[in-house]
Amino acid sequence: MNIEEELNLIKERNKRVEAEKGWETSSKVSFSEIINLCKPAGWTPIQAIRALRERRPELKGLKIACAGRLDPMAEGVLIVMAGEALKDYDKYCRRDKAYEAEALLGFSSDSWDVMGMMKKVETGRDLSVQEIKHELKKFVGKVELPLPPYSSPTVEGKPLYWWAKRGKLTPENLPVREMEIFSIQCKGMKELGAGEALQSVTERIQRVEGDFRKDGIIARWSEILAHKDEPLQIVSFRVHCASGTYIRSIAHAFGARLGCGALLYRLVRTRVGRYGIAESERALLDRVNEVY
Repeated sequence: MNIEEELNLIKERNKRVEAEKGWETSSKVSFSEIINLCKPAGWTPIQAIRALRERRPELKGLKIACAGRLDPMAEGVLIVMAGEALKDYDKYCRRDKAYEAEALLGFSSDSWDVMGMMKKVETGRDLSVQEIKHELKKFVGKVELPLPPYSSPTVEGKPLYWWAKRGKLTPENLPVREMEIFSIQCKGMKELGAGEALQSVTERIQRVEGDFRKDGIIARWSEILAHKDEPLQIVSFRVHCASGTYIRSIAHAFGARLGCGALLYRLVRTRVGRYGIAESERALLDRVNEVY
């Protein structure tokens, strides 16, 4: 055996040792992948990435990031970038997005979705589908809307949720952002039983890691819905918007304009750029069923 052959054998042996120990090998240096992941409702993006690593051993040791956030209560397309793909991170964060959303009328919360301390809003009148469609159309174009209190944009170096947890945010000092909505379509209204809503909300909240207010939020939902006999009113709508748009902001402003209050009850992101939910990797949904 000559020196060159011996060196090759040593290299191959070292690669096997590194693989057994879970170290990165030289073949991973140029690894690049963009993963169209279907995030389950009730999971944070961090939970989704952790579960993805468990399912995909080849991602071990690689730097991974999500191109844009997706709220814990939301589900659907989450673009995950691994390895060399992260060079295009900013480009993917700026892609347009599409959503299917549901707003619960007659209620509000301090997070503007179900993951917040809710309260009932007395309206004193019934709303028609035509009135709702007319109001939703006003959001098309570039509109200035307040950011949700429990969200990640920063003020003085701290995310908004940091200020919200300390009671420092009010409707008067909430920052406003220009959001661009290309189209918004009302799909209709439906009724939902209070018991069914409470079960759905509780299951989603219980999946979120950590215990920040979870028990208190569920207790508040239980207290308000436990003695509600009449069905809840849900508005379904579809949104196509630019990056940086908060659907929670639309739901909150929509309810305020109607005078009845509204919070985002359910949100599914169906598309990010050319990546659609029909092609999403759905293995994590199986993981949810295994755990819960």
